[in-house]
This record gives sequence, structure tokens and C-alpha cells, in this order.
Amino acid sequence: MKKLFALVMVLCMALPNAMSAQDEVNNYKFYVGGSLGFNQNSYDGDTQNNTINFSPEFGYNINEKFSVGIALGLSRYTDKTNKKEDLHTNTVSINPYVRYTFYTNGRVNLFCDGGLTFKQVNHESLDEDFEDGETVYDTKDNKTNAFGIAFKPGIAYRISDRFSLVAHLGSLGYESSKPDYKGAKSTSNFGLSLANGTSFGVYFNF
Repeated sequence: MKKLFALVMVLCMALPNAMSAQDEVNNYKFYVGGSLGFNQNSYDGDTQNNTINFSPEFGYNINEKFSVGIALGLSRYTDKTNKKEDLHTNTVSINPYVRYTFYTNGRVNLFCDGGLTFKQVNHESLDEDFEDGETVYDTKDNKTNAFGIAFKPGIAYRISDRFSLVAHLGSLGYESSKPDYKGAKSTSNFGLSLANGTSFGVYFNF
């Protein structure tokens, strides 16, 4: 019994040192990961619209404070409110960024990403026409190009030697967008967004 008690005491004393040593050696230079999301809205049991988001990401840790990375955003929104045909909005974006980690405590990192966003949105609309006395419906593609800059605070938690959970919590930034047709005028907005800038993902460090 005394030997078992002594062994437990030794393990308890060694565990913090082992975890500390593990934190020191887990300084991987690269990370890859991303997030996947799905959202569906319905009214009275009928689906009105749904959104699928996928955002793969790759980055390089320059040192303990700074990292650089790039994220690719793919999104598809389906509007089912039109009785004639489902309408889709597809969005593709590229987001290079610089990450600054301003607080570290064990396995937890608090950081802020500052980056650019290049985005193209393809929105379908329904055109109505008349042929031979009948109403004919056809879908039309409407493209919009956008450019922006944003700052996104976040938190990372290392759950193991290689894997981390990462969450972005809102976004503060500026975006300018312009429809892709002759004579179109650009629109811009600046502000804080909690819904559009919030995401959750998993990183693999190597």
C-alpha cells in the first residue's frame, strides 16, 4: 500500500512537468484545417431556405506571436420560397491574413486575424416572360464582385499534440461590392458583425 501511495505521489508530481514539457515541444510550423457549417430555416414545417458553408485553411507560424495564412470560402444558399424553382446564391472567397497571438495560457491562445477578402457572388433570379400566350420562367445569373478588409478576434484551444479547436468571434471591417454589369455602381459598408464573422473549426498542426 505504501509503495502504491508513493507511486501515485510521484505521478502527480511529474504530471505538471510533463504537460509543461509537452507545451514547449509542440511548436509546429504549419497548420491546416477549416470549418463546415449548415443552417436551415423553416416556417410551419416547410423549408424556406438553407445555407452550406465550407472554409478550408492553411497557415504558417512565423514565431510564437505571428502567423500568416490563407482561407478559401465556399458557400451555397438555396431559397425555396419561390414555388416555380429553387434559387441559389453561390459565393467564392479568398482571404489571406496575418494572425497576431496576444495572449497565451497553457493550451489556450487568444488572437486576432487581420486580412483581405476577395469575393465573387453569383445570385440567381427568376425572369418572367410570355411566349405564345403562356408564361415562361427562366433563371438569370447576377454576379457581384467584392473586396474587403477585416479584423477577426478568436480563440484556439489545443486538445492534443496535433489538433486544435479554433473559433472566430465576430468581425470588424470594411467591404466594397459592385455588380458585374455595365454602368453598375459600387456600394460599401463598414461595421461590426457578430453573425457573419463567427465560425468554428479544427486545425491539424504539423
